[in-house]
Amino acid sequence: MKNNNIIKLPSNFWKLWSANVISYFGDILFTTTILTGIYLKTDSVLSVAYGFISKEIGSVLSNLLFGYIATKVNRKYLMIFSDLARFTVLILLALFINAGNFELMIYISLIITSVFDSLYSLSENCVTADILTSEQLIKGESIINISIKSIKIIGILCYGIMHLLLPLKSVLIIDSFSFLFSSILIFTIEYNFYTTQSKKKKFFSDFITIYKEGFKIIWKTPFIKLFSLLLLILNIPSTVIDLFIFTASNSIGYEFGLSYSLIQIVAILGQLLSASLLLSISFFRKHISKSYKIALIGLAISFVGLSGLKCFPLRLPILAIFIFYFSDTFTQPFHGYLMKLIPSPNRPAVLSLLDIFILCLNPIYLYFYSKLIDHDFSLLAVGSIIFIILLCLAFVFKSKTLKSIVIENEEDDIIYES
Repeated sequence: MKNNNIIKLPSNFWKLWSANVISYFGDILFTTTILTGIYLKTDSVLSVAYGFISKEIGSVLSNLLFGYIATKVNRKYLMIFSDLARFTVLILLALFINAGNFELMIYISLIITSVFDSLYSLSENCVTADILTSEQLIKGESIINISIKSIKIIGILCYGIMHLLLPLKSVLIIDSFSFLFSSILIFTIEYNFYTTQSKKKKFFSDFITIYKEGFKIIWKTPFIKLFSLLLLILNIPSTVIDLFIFTASNSIGYEFGLSYSLIQIVAILGQLLSASLLLSISFFRKHISKSYKIALIGLAISFVGLSGLKCFPLRLPILAIFIFYFSDTFTQPFHGYLMKLIPSPNRPAVLSLLDIFILCLNPIYLYFYSKLIDHDFSLLAVGSIIFIILLCLAFVFKSKTLKSIVIENEEDDIIYES
């Protein structure tokens, strides 16, 4: 009898995994260092929101172009290029960090690095989906998730130590080499790139054609269309949770850098626990609609806990943050199924379109909710998010397209429960 829990992953995946872990370490150390630096200097959640918005701006500006480029250029080489570009940016930032306005330099660096973050993420998602089958992809993403969350703990602990011992310039230089090492590992991956797009077409007409095909796939595939709508709506709590983490870190009473690190570690432990469940219990990998419902219920409960941010500054909000990240991980099987539904040649364009829709709305969410939190309207912010999550949960229970999807085996066969 076949054991459905034993799913072998190819050696190429493990090379990609190694590169992702190192690259993510560099990214989390850089982001944590920069955003906490802004908060410590300004003591304003709105200033942190501007930092997040800077990252969104860079991603929006780059996604359309990179979605097109990734249909033409080997995605492995795009990952290498993005890592080398981030290595260069961090070195330059370290050299010139004290040469001008601190906040302006930080916001500009966030915009630039987010451009290459987008290129790396888009290319990595496409490469991972190309080298794995459906159930391999769900398991592979769970392994990557566990690993990068583990490395996130290390990155945050490194930030806490470096924050006390080293100046910002030294932290940035040390961090930059993680991207250099990642690019070397990616070079060893064997990846056969192919495209159905003609190389003879002119740029503009080809650009329009690729995105027109991508939009048709989104619009004409019921699951992709409905899941895209859910992504747009549920990105609100996923975006706003970071603002609550900064607020909770400032409420605990310890040194801010230590408080922030402790809360992030609690969040990561929640992700590690749920990712371990996804890996060890095949039910969650196969019955992806049920996993998604679990995620939505958990997200709603977590924001109920965040309503006590001012009343219970240490216990309840930290538990709520743990529940949020534990629950959010159960959306992974849905994401894996989505990736396999999109044909490989069209995958960059479709993912770029989805990212652009999300990124265009994120600055609005960040600005609106940071204003509410800064002016002590946390209950209003939390209440609105809970209402949004419950609406999405009701929609998933009602939708025939979303409520009963099951992955039947390790290949690409999908069935719908009666």
